[in-house]
Order: sequence, then C-alpha cells, then structure tokens
Amino acid sequence: MNRPILENEYINLKNVFYFVFNVFRQYLKIILSVIVIFMLYYFFLKTPSYSSEVSFYTNYNESNQSSALSFIRSFAGDKFEKNLYLGFTISEYLVSEKLLQHVVEQEYNIKGEKKTLIDYWGSEYNNIFSINPIATVKKINRRINMSGNLSIEEKKLLFAKEILKDSIIHLEDKQSSLNAISVTVRANPELSQ
Repeated sequence: MNRPILENEYINLKNVFYFVFNVFRQYLKIILSVIVIFMLYYFFLKTPSYSSEVSFYTNYNESNQSSALSFIRSFAGDKFEKNLYLGFTISEYLVSEKLLQHVVEQEYNIKGEKKTLIDYWGSEYNNIFSINPIATVKKINRRINMSGNLSIEEKKLLFAKEILKDSIIHLEDKQSSLNAISVTVRANPELSQ
C-alpha cells in the first residue's frame, strides 16, 4: 500500500520517493522477466547462424605502373581513379538481379540432397507468423505488396532472392580497395560457404 504523498497540504518527499521506488520495482520485475524469457529463447531455442567471409582487393591498376606514379596517384586521388573505373561497384553487383538469380537457381548439397535455394528457402514464402513482432509485420507487408498474379514458383524465387540479399554484407575500404563480403545463413553451415 502506498503512503499518502500529501499530508496537511504539504508534500512528503519521503513518501514520494517510496512511491517512485515501488513503481520502479514493479516495472523492473516485469522487464527482467521479459529479458530472461528472451535470453532463454535465444540461447536454447533459436536456430544457430553460420557465417563465412571472403576478403579481396579490387586493384584495377595496370601492372607496369612505376612506384613514382603510385606516389603521385595517392595525392591526385580521383583524377587517376576515373580512368581505372570499371563501371560498376561490388556492392551493386552483389544485389543485382543477375547474381541473385544465378545463386538461388544453382543446386547445392543441403542435408545430403541436391536442392536449389528456391526449393530450400522458398518453401517458407507463405509463412507469416514469427515470435518477433517486427518480423511478422514485415512478412505481412511483403505478402500484401506481392502481386496476386504471380505463380507460386515466382513467389518462391522472390522470397529466396530476398533472403539471399539480406544475408550478404559488403564492406569496402576505399583507400586500400579492400573488399570484405560476409554471408550469414541459419540452420545449415554448408550454405554459408
């Protein structure tokens, strides 16, 4: 039971602190309970994630350049780089329809069977519910926005490409031209390779 905050038309600060402490303690119990439940879920029930990473340099320089030119190029910057530009970036290529289509249509050895990513990931295209409410809302939004005149195979293809696109992370160091590509997938360690 809370103590009265107003006594004889004066505010009793001790009772105000007591009230705030009791309210904080009640909310703290609820918050800690939710945190413990989610920790148990993520440690014991969540599907493990597997990740692979590859790093490479995109150095488009011709091999016959001397070190003096390299030294000048480091000061000149963009003037020389425009001549060496290929017309695309690695990050653009990684999310291109051509690459995504090629990767999801290729056959992989998944749990001892030859399957495409369309068959493996695409089977979940119609699944809406998730323990994560934000993921549920995203799935409902995707389902509403998906055209009704698409075939089931086309829906599976779009879903597989979306999962692949979300699992690829690209980092680039502009100065050294070092690129790092990381792929993270759930439940199957062979797919991340």
